[in-house]
Amino acid sequence: MHKFIMYANHSNGLVKIKFSIDDVKSELFNITVEDFTELQWFFDNKSFFLAERFPLDLDVGQSIAEAIDQFYEKNDIDDAIGSEELYEYRVRHGVRFGFRGQDLPDIYIGLGQDGCEISCCDDVVFKYLIDMESLFECLDKLMSSSSAE
Repeated sequence: MHKFIMYANHSNGLVKIKFSIDDVKSELFNITVEDFTELQWFFDNKSFFLAERFPLDLDVGQSIAEAIDQFYEKNDIDDAIGSEELYEYRVRHGVRFGFRGQDLPDIYIGLGQDGCEISCCDDVVFKYLIDMESLFECLDKLMSSSSAE
């Protein structure tokens, strides 16, 4: 199980936050915010990350991101059974939905078959089992360090 690591760079009134996990050399994604209150999306969705099951069946070993990608490749979104439920799930679990207007890969955070995961099925494909509490510990540190400044 991987733990989150975050780095914040302040420049020109913006904060660029780099999200990584231990044992993985590359960054998973970056978010740019004007202030740390914009990170509230993570806290607003914490209970969903920890407890909400993916609304469709997952194949063995399949990530949440792969299942979403596969669903939209196979179905006519307007007619597909479960498309509304899946959209609502994406709003709560998709990082792109939390940070609209930013160029982010299609990353999801949620409860998969094997536990809490972060996964992506975009230009880069990955699935990591994560220690969800480490995400919120890092976010709390960033937010408390910003209030101390």
